[in-house]
Amino acid sequence: MKEKVAHVEKCVAKKKHVAKKKSLGKSVDKKGKEKSVADARVSNQITEEWVMGVKQYSWKSHIENAKTNATNVMHIPMKISKQCFGEKQDAIKMINIEDWKGYNCVIHRARWNSYEKNIRHGWYEFAKEKKLEAEDVLYFSMSPPEDFMCFHVIKG
Repeated sequence: MKEKVAHVEKCVAKKKHVAKKKSLGKSVDKKGKEKSVADARVSNQITEEWVMGVKQYSWKSHIENAKTNATNVMHIPMKISKQCFGEKQDAIKMINIEDWKGYNCVIHRARWNSYEKNIRHGWYEFAKEKKLEAEDVLYFSMSPPEDFMCFHVIKG
């Protein structure tokens, strides 16, 4: 017990974060409604490469704790939205390259006539099943105009 107290005191003195990483789960807002606590922030680094004569786009997404009033979504980079998704595409299958399991997800457009898109329905189930935590990283790859994208999870 004394060791834990000493560790906490050292962290406080160094202004370090003391708590453990927060797993994806639920928190309760002021009205008693459950909200999820994970969100995905997308990196602006998108790589384009030719694989077996097909253009392939890759990007990574960092998992963060969401604010309780935020919606639990995964944002899709604007360039990927423009290059890979059809204008009226409203669904995509996310495929895990480790076990080839697929997750059906719904694509939501942020505004009418906009390339700003995110994945809402299906994302929470996926994140919960994969036990995503803050600091985990997802690597995605996709070739246009496919109705699926592959991903790989790196635990942080």
